[in-house]
Amino acid sequence: MMPLHPLDHLLVLTLVVFFPIRSATFGYKRLRDAAPDRVPQVRVKLYRQALVLQWALTALTLGLWTWQRRSWVDIGLVFRPTWWFLGLGAGVVVGVAIMLAQLPGALRDYDALARVRRRLSNVERMLPRTGQELRLFWMLAITAGICEETLYRGYLFWYLRHFLPITWVVIVGAVVFGIGHSYQGRRGIFTTGLAGFVAGGVYVLTGSLYLPMAMHAFMDAWSGYVGRAALRATEGTPVDTTGLADVPASESLPPQA
Repeated sequence: MMPLHPLDHLLVLTLVVFFPIRSATFGYKRLRDAAPDRVPQVRVKLYRQALVLQWALTALTLGLWTWQRRSWVDIGLVFRPTWWFLGLGAGVVVGVAIMLAQLPGALRDYDALARVRRRLSNVERMLPRTGQELRLFWMLAITAGICEETLYRGYLFWYLRHFLPITWVVIVGAVVFGIGHSYQGRRGIFTTGLAGFVAGGVYVLTGSLYLPMAMHAFMDAWSGYVGRAALRATEGTPVDTTGLADVPASESLPPQA
């Protein structure tokens, strides 16, 4: 295994300490404390900041990786069509197909949408409201799928493997990932930690980040779409089962704060 560079410690410190603190203090706290009429502006600004920060840190990490001439296999960025990959990938495709088939009925079930809103109450202000906010949220979902998996599964796992056996790497990685979402409260820490554990397990079994990336991006995008539908339904706004047809073409994002 390639030796660590001093910058590796700094990058891991950023992932483990800086990101959670920033999310809890300068991120969601600003949104939670914002006046109701300012919430849309703050929400969009946070979306955009997250896009820039995640891509910047990922670019820095991959730049260091390239500079040190490390193997891309070690960070999970080489496609490896193993039987584990094919089997788990087929399972994910079937699961997604079932979810999509059940979606129109779920969007017409007011009680189900009310339950979704209660489950997402801890991050309600983060969820998109307008069609253009939803599209920006989807960009963030794709970014999270690519960047967070590269950083918290590929890179962090490689770093931890210098000190821990692989089982503990998956566990510690899941705990770090959950704590990184501490702004969502205890339930958010548990659910994101569990998601991190599953993604870590899939990564270890397949030897590639591509399936965890796809799973992560889809689940984030799904949460944004269904969460938006739940909020609009319980607030009295008709839900469009086709996606964005209920959004006027002239609707625009609020100005940045």
